[in-house]
Amino acid sequence: MPKKEEVNLKESFLKNIPWLAGIFVAILNLWIVAKLAPISESISGLNIRVSAVEKRMEMYDSTLSKIDDKFTNILTEIGNLKQYCH
Repeated sequence: MPKKEEVNLKESFLKNIPWLAGIFVAILNLWIVAKLAPISESISGLNIRVSAVEKRMEMYDSTLSKIDDKFTNILTEIGNLKQYCH
């Protein structure tokens, strides 16, 4: 037959299972957050870089559009000159 101390210990453990599970989950959450924090910082840095590249792309698109317009104007002028030469 189990001793009275063993029974009390088992009862005490069973009563405290939710509390112990809560502590385990809290420690697990802290560990997960510690592992994910560097990833979050990396994502933030990548987001800044992507924004900078998007701004540069907008500038390049604008520049290419201006070059295209000027090239079209030059071709139009060449076409007009051809008409005067013939």
